[in-house]
Amino acid sequence: MTTNNSVNVGLSGSTGSGSFVGSTSPNLVTPGLGAASATSINFGQTSLNFYEEGSWTPVDNSGASLTFTSVAANYTRIGRIVIATCTLIYPSTVSGSSASIGGLPYTISNTYEAGGVITYSTAATLSRCLPVGTTKTFNLYTAAGAPITNATLTLSTNYFQITYFV
Repeated sequence: MTTNNSVNVGLSGSTGSGSFVGSTSPNLVTPGLGAASATSINFGQTSLNFYEEGSWTPVDNSGASLTFTSVAANYTRIGRIVIATCTLIYPSTVSGSSASIGGLPYTISNTYEAGGVITYSTAATLSRCLPVGTTKTFNLYTAAGAPITNATLTLSTNYFQITYFV
């Protein structure tokens, strides 16, 4: 591999020198320097200097004080991008409040820099989720774009994936 400055850079890993594919412990090797170490990687005009994985806790943000069960929620942040996933079961409720889930690990920069996917739901009318800019929240909607109520989600199992910029 050659950079734009004509400096040769090689990759090595546990499968042998020069072989990166299938490596279980790859290293970036620069001639005369050995394994590279840095606090960030620069891609021209942008430095990638943040990586984090963890769990987060989805909370009811509708004002109905609901408690979700069977919750599993994780996230990965790479630079400015956050990918947050969660599974949860809605409690039995008659709340007519619009469904809203908070607790995302980082504040969303803007709504137009975010998106959400419902990967599975037992609630027939739940079809969209939209992250709300400058919050740690996403709202839930029907296919027509109308807010869905908490009561509609009673005892439903739901899997969400939210991707956004911080």
